[in-house]
Amino acid sequence: MSTGSSLWRNGFGDRKERVDIIGVDKASVRFGPTLALKDVTLQIVPGTIHALAGENGSGKSTLFKVLGGVVTPTQGTVTMDGKPIILNSVREAIHRRIGVVFQELSLFPHLSGFSNIAV
Repeated sequence: MSTGSSLWRNGFGDRKERVDIIGVDKASVRFGPTLALKDVTLQIVPGTIHALAGENGSGKSTLFKVLGGVVTPTQGTVTMDGKPIILNSVREAIHRRIGVVFQELSLFPHLSGFSNIAV
């Protein structure tokens, strides 16, 4: 993961050093013989918008579980502010102000989609 050499511009045209808020560097996750995530690098930078898309089983949820402290990478590192961190639990992630909202298709099946969001 590169730090220190990349630059980005703020809304006023000033050049500033890029600081990654959170990311993963060469992260892999293995569940027994199954490789769920392979050599993933992702850097979330302030002022950017990211989308993560892929087929079922492509590792999207596993990546977010790594970022949220649910799963520890088998290889690679999680980074925060450009420095490696270890998230052994969701509690540690929350302590670092990291939260993940996972997709759940049937939270309250008796409510409408709007009502489920409002809850």
